[in-house]
Amino acid sequence: MVAFVWLMLVAYAGLIFPASSQEDNNKSIFILAGQSNMSGRGGVNNGTWDGVVPPQCQPNPAILRLSSELNWEEASEPLHKDIDVNATCGVGPGMVFANTVLDNKNLSFSIGGVVGLVPCAIGGTKISEWARGTYLTKP
Repeated sequence: MVAFVWLMLVAYAGLIFPASSQEDNNKSIFILAGQSNMSGRGGVNNGTWDGVVPPQCQPNPAILRLSSELNWEEASEPLHKDIDVNATCGVGPGMVFANTVLDNKNLSFSIGGVVGLVPCAIGGTKISEWARGTYLTKP
């Protein structure tokens, strides 16, 4: 019983005094919507991805992706591997974008912190298929 009370006090203290820095609060989420180009067809030939990941697309612990199971995980190519399941996915623009906005010395902006990517592009779809209430927008 004492251990349970101690655990509850520690958990409650974590809610009152969360251990986070200012940088931890800098989170930006981006929706990766579109068709085949966004879902990633780079490096795909005859239905097979060559596995080549350009330097601009390398994983970074500060870049996360929301999986099809709604879990945040470290992002890596192909970002849409469990989203655009009817096609072979390869490299798309998502990781280049995330790496650029995360730490860009050449542009006038840099968000720092954590970038969350929400891949939801599906190749060959029409705009009308993304309307509210259609099968693509239902969980």
